[in-house]
Amino acid sequence: MSRCSRPPVAGLCAKRPPVALRPQHHAGLHARQQQQQQQAPAGFQGRWRGGRVQADAADSDRPPADEVPAAGKAEEPLPPVSTEKEQAQAQQQRPKLWKEMLLSSVRLVRSTLWPLLLTHATADTAVFLLHRISHRATNEAAVALLMGGALTPANIGNMWWLSVDPQLANFQTGYQPLTFVFFLLTFPLVVAVKSWAVLGTVLLCRQAWQPDAAQQQPADTPPPLWRQPLRGIRHGIAVLRSLSPQVSALWRRLFVVELLVASAVVPLTFASLAVVTIPFTLPIILDLQGAASAAVVEGVSGMAAVQRSQQLLRSVRWQLAVPFVGLLAARRLLEAAKTTLINAMPPRFYQELVEIPLVVLVGGTLLSVLLNRLADVLPFVAYAKAAEVEASSGGVVSGSSGAAEAGGGTVGAADSPA
Repeated sequence: MSRCSRPPVAGLCAKRPPVALRPQHHAGLHARQQQQQQQAPAGFQGRWRGGRVQADAADSDRPPADEVPAAGKAEEPLPPVSTEKEQAQAQQQRPKLWKEMLLSSVRLVRSTLWPLLLTHATADTAVFLLHRISHRATNEAAVALLMGGALTPANIGNMWWLSVDPQLANFQTGYQPLTFVFFLLTFPLVVAVKSWAVLGTVLLCRQAWQPDAAQQQPADTPPPLWRQPLRGIRHGIAVLRSLSPQVSALWRRLFVVELLVASAVVPLTFASLAVVTIPFTLPIILDLQGAASAAVVEGVSGMAAVQRSQQLLRSVRWQLAVPFVGLLAARRLLEAAKTTLINAMPPRFYQELVEIPLVVLVGGTLLSVLLNRLADVLPFVAYAKAAEVEASSGGVVSGSSGAAEAGGGTVGAADSPA
């Protein structure tokens, strides 16, 4: 039975007229509704009816209004925030760059072994002949000019080699100054031959260089090639013939650069023999290692190549010092060990067991050659790694157009072996 089935009593069940709310009441109710909607669980959207949130399946799957992009407006990615301090920290945190240089040098020597061996064997033979001619000319001049004719070839010994007799090879007799004069006369010729070998090395390394140093593999050279001498020699000759046009075009420029570098490195090397001068001479020598690569890759010449090398390698100078000094020390220790072993063998080894001194001699020579080739390709690897560091820090390798003409926009993107 309804509460109002009985006759209505005045003022009990009669419908009350709607109460007209004042504007401030509407504002307060709207504020409370917004507050409750903000306190609703995340991801829940509904309609406000009578002051309560009623869930709607369609609304619950709808993303919030602030997450819906405006029509016709594409989302723009936020630009990366990078400061000079962060870039410097990233370079410092790069793990063991010297190890990367050494491993990259090993890969380059392996992938270009026979062309590299032929290049430096030819250059070393030419330099050897120049030294013999220079020494013979020095000794002939000494016999004719020194000691008033009292000096004879018998006093010197082998006329094709400089005398090591302390009674003759000194400044008092004039033999040492005469040797220095002939050294200066033949110095440009020796640099010209060595610049040819350096140019061939840079061209071979640039061909074999891959963008990812960890994935460097020879593109057209099968792995067993270095185990097959005859096939390797034929391959090396073919590669050198293909590089002859570039060598002819770039040799004169590189000769000037190498002459400038050698004019600084040779006296610095002699000054380093005092040991205490190494902290002063070694940084200068390291900064000059990339001049030849800069001349070939970037197309700069003369002092511009020297300055470019100093600017680029300064950032990786001490990373380069580890393999540079390590290879130099390894070569010296290897030569000392080979000489000591050969001299320490008893005489019967040379009569009954000839293979033992032969293995020591041949094995030591081969290891020495490989260490020398690693030292030959290390300057290019240092230049390439320094260029990568410069590019990652926001700089652009100057002269990249020259590298692009040669087969790659940057050193790290050089063309693959031909």
